[in-house]
Amino acid sequence: MPETGWSASSRSYLRFVLLMVAVVAGLLLIGWVPTRNLGGSEATNGMLLGCGLSLVAAVVGGLPQVAFGPRAPRDQGIAALMSLAIRMGLTLMGALAAVLSGLVAPKAFLLWVGISYMILLIVDVLFVLARTREN
Repeated sequence: MPETGWSASSRSYLRFVLLMVAVVAGLLLIGWVPTRNLGGSEATNGMLLGCGLSLVAAVVGGLPQVAFGPRAPRDQGIAALMSLAIRMGLTLMGALAAVLSGLVAPKAFLLWVGISYMILLIVDVLFVLARTREN
């Protein structure tokens, strides 16, 4: 039975999400002790929230890649730009809301938003390149 584009896209997106979660887990493992030692439990809460925000934004930002599926290169480029715009917009809005609400330690939170955003951006770009090569 031939494989449909949607199921292949869904599997590819699932791999993408699992890789993002694994990368964030690695960041948390690497950064937990230094963050706790430098800023205490308030800083680790900021770290968790910052990495969580970047993860959610990256996962939601990857959805246009699945929605556009295997199409023309122009459409793939549009999907890639949409993904990056959604990701950046969600991250900026979430970070602004969290900092203005005063519920997080802004220094640790913004530091970890930046670190996790940049690391996950690498994974995101590699995902887009892999999807482009598949099609």
